[in-house]
Amino acid sequence: KSGFDPVTSITVESSLEDTVQGDTKNGTIVKTNGGELLSIATKAILCDSKEEGMIAYFLPRNTDGICLGQIAVASGIDGSFEMEQNVVNGKVKTITAYFGHGAGERL
Repeated sequence: KSGFDPVTSITVESSLEDTVQGDTKNGTIVKTNGGELLSIATKAILCDSKEEGMIAYFLPRNTDGICLGQIAVASGIDGSFEMEQNVVNGKVKTITAYFGHGAGERL
């Protein structure tokens, strides 16, 4: 059994409506998966001209770390990333993955 795959398990759906003089026409539906969402965030936050910026990706506890790493590479993220387990009452509930400058570095 494999873990949670953000590409196949996350779908964000947006509806764009065209409005002309108060009349609403049929809109366009845009679907984005979890991999595309990380790619969009990478382009917006971690552009080449900046040395700063970090992306935090909040995911379920059974997220497949290898799959997440493959998505990060496909999104153009260089370097390492950090996966943090969020624990409540001694049980792992969720994972937060950090991408960007300083992720995976110890202070």
